[in-house]
Amino acid sequence: MSLLTIEVTFHTIGLVLWTGMALLLPLVILPYIRSLAEPARTNAVADISRRYLPWFIAGGLVVGLTGWLQTFAVYGDHSPWTLYAKHVVVVILILFSAYIWFYLTRKLSQSQPNAAGLWKQLEVFAWLQMAAAVLVFLFLAWMLTG
Repeated sequence: MSLLTIEVTFHTIGLVLWTGMALLLPLVILPYIRSLAEPARTNAVADISRRYLPWFIAGGLVVGLTGWLQTFAVYGDHSPWTLYAKHVVVVILILFSAYIWFYLTRKLSQSQPNAAGLWKQLEVFAWLQMAAAVLVFLFLAWMLTG
């Protein structure tokens, strides 16, 4: 087994951890949380954040490290434009994710007087985060088939 195979395997595991929540949040988790009454809603956000955040960070770090190693192993100094475009989308995904998981969920796990506005922001940014994750996968598919 080559080092590149190991890197790709860990990269894939990291992607599942990191982008899996980006896909689940607007499709599964938010509809469930929306169905709860207010005290349970606040507790659910706090619980999901507490459980997911360490995996989110670990997945992101694994993706970053293994992606960096793979880039040099596969492309050397001649990366295709699609890789650069994918990295721009990854940075956008990181920004959306950081805003959601480090700001919005922390605010929503506390009692907030303007919680309706925060919930709306969470909804919008969850869909934007999911769109960015899907776009990353589309660039990846384009790179692998082109």
